[in-house]
Amino acid sequence: PQPLVGGAASLITPALTIGTHNITAVYSGDSNFNTGTSELLRHTVNQAATTTTVASSLNPSTYGGSVTFTSTTLSGASPVTEGTITFIESGTCGAPGTTLQAATAVNGSGEVTFTTNSLAAGSHAITACYTGTNYAASNGLVTQTVNKAHLTVTADNKTKTYDGAVYSPFTSTISGFVLGQTETGLRASGDLSGAA
Repeated sequence: PQPLVGGAASLITPALTIGTHNITAVYSGDSNFNTGTSELLRHTVNQAATTTTVASSLNPSTYGGSVTFTSTTLSGASPVTEGTITFIESGTCGAPGTTLQAATAVNGSGEVTFTTNSLAAGSHAITACYTGTNYAASNGLVTQTVNKAHLTVTADNKTKTYDGAVYSPFTSTISGFVLGQTETGLRASGDLSGAA
């Protein structure tokens, strides 16, 4: 019960959940006045607005290199500590093109991280999609540029006494592959020939 001060009582509460609440005030009465109930007050509690941003640990990056994306969700200047972040590439939060990381709970700083080394060379639109119960949905976008990796081609040493005849094969070695890839499919043949 709240005390009457000058014929009025007030109540401050953070306990109301999202949605519409039917509020009434009930007067308990005293020796001079009967009990009474107020008219119904419909009070609506909306989700608090949020903003979500995304930062890349390395932009541009190189194909095969590790990149960490960090989302931060705030309500005003305060971190949002409930809800989840889903990282997607292309599309929208409602209809994503590719889900890079499934819904992950935000931490005490309002952050979620996603680390990958599998982005292909080119430009990638990485979006962090926030959803929550007490806080409104929001999203943030970063455009990640992935540069092509460099390969090294080394001609293998060969020794032959000159006789004008065609010598085969000359060979070369390609190095610098990442993610378990090999030179298969890069060239029709690894052998070269010529007169020497």
